[in-house]
Amino acid sequence: MAEVFPFRGLRYAETDLSALICPPYDVISPAEQQELYRRSPLNVVRLECGESGPDDGPSDNRYTRAATTLREWLDRGVLVRDPSESFYVHEQQFEHDGRRLTRRGLLARVRLHDWDEGPIRPHEHTLSEPKEDRLQLLQATRLNISPIMALYRDEDARVRGAIEAAGEARPLATARSEGEEHSVRRIDDGATTGSLAGLIREKTLYVVDGHHRYETALAYLKERRSRTWTGDEPENFVLMALVAREDPGLLALPTHRLLKDVSVPDDLPARLERSFVVEDVSDVARGWPELRSLLLAKSAKRAAFALATESGQLFVAHVRDTASIADAMPADTPASWRSLDAAVLQEVVLRGILSFDQQRAAADGSLAFTHDADEALRLVGSGSYRLAFLLRPTPVDGVLALADAGERMPQKSTYFHPKLPAGLVMNPLD
Repeated sequence: MAEVFPFRGLRYAETDLSALICPPYDVISPAEQQELYRRSPLNVVRLECGESGPDDGPSDNRYTRAATTLREWLDRGVLVRDPSESFYVHEQQFEHDGRRLTRRGLLARVRLHDWDEGPIRPHEHTLSEPKEDRLQLLQATRLNISPIMALYRDEDARVRGAIEAAGEARPLATARSEGEEHSVRRIDDGATTGSLAGLIREKTLYVVDGHHRYETALAYLKERRSRTWTGDEPENFVLMALVAREDPGLLALPTHRLLKDVSVPDDLPARLERSFVVEDVSDVARGWPELRSLLLAKSAKRAAFALATESGQLFVAHVRDTASIADAMPADTPASWRSLDAAVLQEVVLRGILSFDQQRAAADGSLAFTHDADEALRLVGSGSYRLAFLLRPTPVDGVLALADAGERMPQKSTYFHPKLPAGLVMNPLD
């Protein structure tokens, strides 16, 4: 069972956080980092993703400077600790495809479990480099700066009902940032927090964003554990934003692939036709809207993708039949995994036809990811990349079903939009 607890959140004393919050570390580009530094001398990017310098060493680096900044902000009252243990309701409003959406999450302190214990389940694999970065930051600051995002099933809407009732309270803080609006409200009534904790205790939690931070928190727990460990030390918990699977603002987008420094065979369409039905749609698709419509028209039971080449050609491909891809797919995975768009693309096309190692290419810059299909098409059209593979969204229920089966999706298979910001409410480990 998942154990969730209210906590004494660490927050900015200011109530307008528009200039103070930032995206999570993994989507902050160098240019955006500089912009966030300029936005305010108190922007949380100085904790979440601080600058590195040419003279950095063991005693003076981005992690030690984050710890120093944290102490200074505490001493000056820039950051304050709430007096009572609370849950926090984060409401995030945003636009997508002309629609205005609202997503609600419950910020809570959640007991850590190894993945194989069951109450908390992953859906993607992780890389070692981001975990080492996050571990050094956690060691230096002892602070959960940005929340991990996890889903839970709430078919009877009991949890959402309790959260929405709290949404009537006056916000503690608000923010506007990059077309989004945020508000944070506190639930500190003991009866309500106890009821919410009891309801969520019946749930399984599915991590959908923040796998690296979760595994970092587990590593830090094991590093800190001693013989006199009680299990109630703050290292046993991590900050999460819990969102209902049924939340009307829950939005899962695909992650598209961009390839450069890859040898593209002249007969690539013909090679694809051994496993896929391939349509040249260059004459009917002028951009992503038309291409997306053609792609979404393909059966959800068979993997499909779109391909854009640097010569301006556009293709839509879908799997002929399971036999045509059987030899390229790992045999020890369930049929549901072998039918995923991202899995088929990774195993049959990138690894098989193009002899392209996705993990190594991501490390050396030969492979890039984007959630913006228009950007992908533009980058291929400009010659910055040779190929773009555009995917359909993975259904959320499919993500959860694979996690229930103990399977993980290929990296960068899903993108839950928008990201949760850092700096709204933080969780100190003390």
